[in-house]
Amino acid sequence: MANSKITMLKLKTLMQYLAAGRPYEHICKQLSMGKSTLSDYRQRAIATGQSFKALSQLSDAELKALLQPPGDKKEKDPRFLDLEPLLPGIVNELEEPHTTMEYLWEQYIKDHPNGYKLTQYKKYIGEYRKAHNLAYMNHYRPGEEMQVDFAGDVYYILDPITEKAVEVYMLCAIMPYSGFGFGYWMTSTDMEHTFHGLSKCLTYLDSAPLIAKSDNMRQWVQKADRYVPTFTETCLQWGLHYGICMEATRVKKPRDKGPVEGLVDKFYDYVYQRLKKKVFYDVDTLNTYTLPIIDEFNSKLFTGHTRSRKEIYESEERPCMMPLPDTHYRIRYRKEVTIGPNYHVKVGSEQHLYSVPYTCVSKKAIVLWDLEEIEIYVDNERVAVHKRDFSNKPTTLECHMPENHRAYHRSRDCDAKSLLDRAFLVGPETRWAVDRLLSSRIFPQQSYGNCNSLLAMGMRYGEERLETTCRMIHQQCETVTLAMVKNILQNNLDLAHQAGTSMVVSSTPSNDKVRGSNQYTTVTL
Repeated sequence: MANSKITMLKLKTLMQYLAAGRPYEHICKQLSMGKSTLSDYRQRAIATGQSFKALSQLSDAELKALLQPPGDKKEKDPRFLDLEPLLPGIVNELEEPHTTMEYLWEQYIKDHPNGYKLTQYKKYIGEYRKAHNLAYMNHYRPGEEMQVDFAGDVYYILDPITEKAVEVYMLCAIMPYSGFGFGYWMTSTDMEHTFHGLSKCLTYLDSAPLIAKSDNMRQWVQKADRYVPTFTETCLQWGLHYGICMEATRVKKPRDKGPVEGLVDKFYDYVYQRLKKKVFYDVDTLNTYTLPIIDEFNSKLFTGHTRSRKEIYESEERPCMMPLPDTHYRIRYRKEVTIGPNYHVKVGSEQHLYSVPYTCVSKKAIVLWDLEEIEIYVDNERVAVHKRDFSNKPTTLECHMPENHRAYHRSRDCDAKSLLDRAFLVGPETRWAVDRLLSSRIFPQQSYGNCNSLLAMGMRYGEERLETTCRMIHQQCETVTLAMVKNILQNNLDLAHQAGTSMVVSSTPSNDKVRGSNQYTTVTL
């Protein structure tokens, strides 16, 4: 009944289905809604004078005021109210061997003495079976439907630190009319990753279909039912964002998606064969490498034909599809925290730590995050932004540390690559000098202290002077020592060189107490 307070999410989805011209039986099945309830809400929508699509885009409050005014009531046969929720179970039982309509009616009337007589009972069951148990012929219209599934066996990438195998999963989206497909690798199949992957699929399609269909996977369907599945809220929200009607295949009805199952397998095998001898250390690189393979699959001509999946999709399907919204759907989370003395906050189920400026310690912060980005606000000002990280190592920016922590961090986490990277930021000659220092010892670690001291001179004397000094040394020597650099900078020899005075670089500092060769007597033995 229309006075039953269905959720605004379900009501918006109803308007979307009506705008798409879906049959009543289909809508009732997908939304677990009686025909009379659907009819009542449809009449109310028509009475507003607005289109179904326009109504689906209203705010919750606006839609509620129009379609769910307070005090609205409508009478309905109480016998049907009792029978309606029983119909799916009755139809399922009728498919069991040796089960008759008469026997099920006898069980029904025992529990509902005032219920329908056998004739009316049969009538309503017949109507339900006609509406919900039709033979599926798998005929597809261009651009109407996208089918979604996880494909094949798990694939593995290697953790760059431990080199342990990490499972990754491919989410596939197929347009069954053309066979045009897309696959996206993910490190998890949770709700967050799944619908992020689906948004990536739509980006590849560059359009949105009218319908997205999957089996009864937990990310899609909250409560599985052979005829009336209950979709997850995230699934419905994602569909509303893109204007897509969400559907699920019937339980134990493999023909609903049979041809596409075979196509998904073919698609996955095509990709897998070209990846199986490759080694990847992160999922982003894997997806980047996979994209040209997907393009190749879609561009291959059908056997015995002159057209490819891509040609059919571009010419026949895309013109029938909807444009994408300006922004992609993002599952955003929010929480309030008090920043502890370690100036980090924990985010996500993985409890990863992200840094904030140390000056924010003990302050209240609001953390917003999704699959890609972390934002942290203090006093209504964004103080930190990080890329989402699922590793075990905390994400800490050096600029967020107090000075003593920075010094300790540099000494503790120093390595040859980071030293070379820091030197290159000063200039190529400084990088050359650091590289020479690292090469001067059997073990590079023994030179880390000298390298840090050299780079610290850039802070004391200026990076430009340090770069000039290293260039002077490089022009005259094949090696460099910390003493050379110190001698030039302390005595301002680099400035004199820039002024045009010729200089000879020496590793020996100027000193009045050093004896010359004239102070020694040569003895012949």
